[in-house]
Amino acid sequence: MCGVGGAVGRAEDASLAGFTEACMVENARRGPDHRASRLDTVGGWRVMLAFNRLAILDLSPSGNQPMDGENNATCISFNGEIYNYRELREELGALGHRFRSSSDTEVLLAAYAEWGDGCFARLNGMWALGLLDRARRRLVLARDRFGVKPVHYHVSGARCLFASTPRPIAEVIGREPDPVFLARGARFGMFDDNSSRCQYRGIQSVRPGHLVIVPLDREALAAEEWPFYSLAERVAERLSSDRPNVERAMEECAALLADAISLRFRADVPVAVSLSGGVDSATVAALASENQQGERLVGFCYGHPDRPETEGPVVARIAARLGMGVEYVWPAAEEMVAGFWDTLEAQDAPFVSGSTVAHFALMRAVHRAGVKVLLGGQGGDEIFMGYRKYLAWRWLAAARRGAVAETVRSGADLTRALWAQRGQWKTYLRASRHHGRGGAGDSLLRDTEVPPSPYRLPPGLGLSGHQVADMTTGGLPTLLRYEDRVSMANSVESRLPYLDYRLVEWAVAAPVALKLRDGFGKWILRRVAASRLPSEVVEDRAKRGFDVRVDEWMAAGLGRQIRNDLAAHWSTIRSYFAPDTRVDDAFSDRALLR
Repeated sequence: MCGVGGAVGRAEDASLAGFTEACMVENARRGPDHRASRLDTVGGWRVMLAFNRLAILDLSPSGNQPMDGENNATCISFNGEIYNYRELREELGALGHRFRSSSDTEVLLAAYAEWGDGCFARLNGMWALGLLDRARRRLVLARDRFGVKPVHYHVSGARCLFASTPRPIAEVIGREPDPVFLARGARFGMFDDNSSRCQYRGIQSVRPGHLVIVPLDREALAAEEWPFYSLAERVAERLSSDRPNVERAMEECAALLADAISLRFRADVPVAVSLSGGVDSATVAALASENQQGERLVGFCYGHPDRPETEGPVVARIAARLGMGVEYVWPAAEEMVAGFWDTLEAQDAPFVSGSTVAHFALMRAVHRAGVKVLLGGQGGDEIFMGYRKYLAWRWLAAARRGAVAETVRSGADLTRALWAQRGQWKTYLRASRHHGRGGAGDSLLRDTEVPPSPYRLPPGLGLSGHQVADMTTGGLPTLLRYEDRVSMANSVESRLPYLDYRLVEWAVAAPVALKLRDGFGKWILRRVAASRLPSEVVEDRAKRGFDVRVDEWMAAGLGRQIRNDLAAHWSTIRSYFAPDTRVDDAFSDRALLR
């Protein structure tokens, strides 16, 4: 896990070295263990690659980057992990490739040498990379199937810049915000999607499951985009109307998840798990503990074991059941106020919830404990229909079809789920507005182009189409941006077993009856967990995130600090807000707590 950057320009362009240096400074916390850059000349173009390393596999200098491929035909700056690198290494070795390190980076270079652009479909992992193909005179930018890892770029006729995060590019071309990106977040509570849009104008994000090719044998630089993966197509190929065999489905689900977890434990540094009171992370912990071979698994929890309003007490019971150790993270309000600004700096873009600040605090504790790799539960709700909205969508679909019996059953399931969290009706009202076509309505931003609804459903997939939308145009891309920035800002690699593409395709294409049943989402996952976890976790209908106390943060001065910071920069930013916006009113403690 690392930070990448690079630049292409004319031989006389003296700014390239400065940009790559800025990338390495920006990426210092993404990769604190080693940094280096490389200069090449290809097709008359000057090419520089930069790299910051967080050493996870092959901790020796042999794993450092930028790394040359066989016969110096290629050079790569690669952020991420290829979890099936051992299997690929064996296959490539049989084809005649030789390796001088035990890193996944060298395996990736050999895979590209053997299969070209087709190599990416063979990878099981997360990645964002810049690859200089000297032989074919081109620069290749690539991003994993679901966009777990980021890479951004800017191309003009005479210059191409790319980096893990857009800030160093923005410093070169101008830090002008993209108002449509901001409006989307304000209306729907979701900023990122699977488009190429990001928070700055003039900068594009490599889309999940895509390659961006910049030919280096032409007079002017231009970007050509190619998809190598489509979740909608893969789900359509696997959809079946057959009645599910529940026992076989449980075995398949458990086997896929267990293997995804096992692959993500491949590391030459300590690995731990993020542990909450929910079934997603608890199931990861349970399956991981079964594979520890005598080593004691450690979890990190945002909460306190003696504070019943947090997840701490239930996490303590989960840990006792599994024989795990737990590090509890429960900072004072003053620490969380400081953490808000650290989180904002790390994100370099808006976020909508105090949970992101809590997540940052958790990752900071992981780093301070000397742990470099943390497994998390992100993606479980999306692939197993864990959100309440899936129950609502099933009920609406039945009602529209006029299926009376199914409408009554699904309505009863929805009622049970909502009743379990009846005290959070404001949260569900806000969510329903976000999922509506118009979003949440009025915002403080000046009128701008109205962004499209985030849920752009692929045709022919039924309720599974909502899952595909959730993972592509809906909420997951924003959550993955939060995840990447808070983890990497603390030099921690976050690995997400639920986003193993094999498990994603199986779960999204699985019959709805395996995911929604008896008023529960994630029904099949709960069955997998039933013999491994306390019943209070498996049978809990309530859904909770981090237990944040934003009102305490406001009392500790966060609201005042936000207003002071906005007032200090108001002359610069006021043009982005509605003309009658007043800082003290629009950002009062009460307004910030809504």
